[in-house]
Amino acid sequence: MSAEVDTVLERVEAEQIAELALELGNIDSPTGHEQEVAGFLEQWLGEHGFRPRVIGLLPERPNLLAVLPGTGGGKSLLFNSHMDTAVWHGDPRIIDPGDPIFHSGWRDRDLLYGHGVMNDKGPMAAWLVAVLALKESDVRLRGDIVLTMVSGEIGNEPVDEFQGLDYSGKDLGARYLAIHGGVADYALIAEATGFNVGWVEAGKIFCKLRLIGGRSLYTPFVPPDGGPSAIFPAARVLEAWPAWASGYTARHRYECEGGVVSPAANIGAIRAGIPWAITRTPEICELYLDLRTAPGQSPTQTVTEVRELLDSAGVQGEVELFLHRPGYEARGVEVLAQAVRAAHVRVFGSDPGRPREPTTSMWRDINVWNEVGVPAAMYGPGAGSGGGGVSVRVEDLHRAALVYAGTALELCA
Repeated sequence: MSAEVDTVLERVEAEQIAELALELGNIDSPTGHEQEVAGFLEQWLGEHGFRPRVIGLLPERPNLLAVLPGTGGGKSLLFNSHMDTAVWHGDPRIIDPGDPIFHSGWRDRDLLYGHGVMNDKGPMAAWLVAVLALKESDVRLRGDIVLTMVSGEIGNEPVDEFQGLDYSGKDLGARYLAIHGGVADYALIAEATGFNVGWVEAGKIFCKLRLIGGRSLYTPFVPPDGGPSAIFPAARVLEAWPAWASGYTARHRYECEGGVVSPAANIGAIRAGIPWAITRTPEICELYLDLRTAPGQSPTQTVTEVRELLDSAGVQGEVELFLHRPGYEARGVEVLAQAVRAAHVRVFGSDPGRPREPTTSMWRDINVWNEVGVPAAMYGPGAGSGGGGVSVRVEDLHRAALVYAGTALELCA
């Protein structure tokens, strides 16, 4: 087997990965607009002898699936990455929505730049080239390799008047693919983990707090304390927030061999008043909460905790739950985890560790496959764009590809 591994790994070329990552990175594909990059990938797969299938509820939001067939009798492995990128697409509430870092990719010596390259087209290019090396070698695996590229992993969710294709994603992407044929014995999600392997991920709950003020007053009649404005009760909620949020995270911390979920809480948006009619006090102020959750955490109990936040602030208000996506710890993942470890050791000479807590405390498509009963883990280069990263090393993408190829050889042989 050692000679076969060497035969495959020698075919995994760093420059081929870099070229593909930049080609993908220069196709702007903010979530909701994945059609062009899906077309490119469909053509790439076809040119390299795969038979890609387009699987999507709507043509505007495609997913792709292809299979490298095994000879039979072995375990199958699914690779997955998402095609969509950050949503900063002309939004005036972003400091510089047109910054090329959001919409393109470029190379400076050994570094590839671009949010899309980091998340998630660089890791995608790495495993695509790895699987191509397997296909073009003389090595024949017993198990199938399933290649999946999905829409809608980036976190848009419809709420209020923000409905339709531009505000939907996760139900149309990996989830739709998984229940329409996108399954295997194991799934490896190629995302930034700092070359660590993890198999637990947070869920998330979105809530809206609706705070009611009194009947609005015209500016000349408003007292200095703000009068009936609904904004001022919101200020009391903000004052109570730090203590509540830190307690929330501490109460729901979840640790397992596959990583630590440390659920964060965030007030992601506030809406009050009418910008073109600021001559009157706002009667309603709405706060939008993003609460990350541990595996098994109750959504109804979480809503009760949010009501306790209002009580602690001395504020009357309504709590509306408008999203619940559970998090999961993989079950039966040991064979996959061991295959990743063995491949990692071959490349790095040491065992991988667990991902950092923020990595296992976000929401990724690993949850989809763990939810449908396919043991899933995640592994990839870099720290990700969510923490402010903007580049990834070509060498790191190459090493990731070597680990992806090695994992397939370990698991599917």
